[in-house]
Amino acid sequence: MATTHFSGPVESAQGFIGNLVGTVLGNNSFQTISGDGAITIPTGDHAFVLLTKGSAAAITIAAPALADNGKVINVKSNTAFAHVITSSVDGFNAKGSSGTATAATAFTGELMLVADTGHWYTFSQNLWTIA
Repeated sequence: MATTHFSGPVESAQGFIGNLVGTVLGNNSFQTISGDGAITIPTGDHAFVLLTKGSAAAITIAAPALADNGKVINVKSNTAFAHVITSSVDGFNAKGSSGTATAATAFTGELMLVADTGHWYTFSQNLWTIA
């Protein structure tokens, strides 16, 4: 697991001011998808996926392995197109057949997926349709 070491004065957006000495644990990844493609399951805890294609993108995501339990993928589009993510094994939320997540044609849509027992579950979504 990757670590970040820092020390010195810290001021947070929530109003905390003080000295911080320590380690932040985490192994996050960032992926930009600028065309049709696949979401990479992170090797660490969390992945941020940014969709930037200038038209509707066709995106796939593989089913997570049992070892991926608890991994989180956040998907955000910075283009206003109906991007479609397909989970071909059993869809989303253990549907049992191929399923899709389709973004609304808006800049503000976000989708959070969580892996559990070989399935992707929609933990939260804003302006996405799950089918």
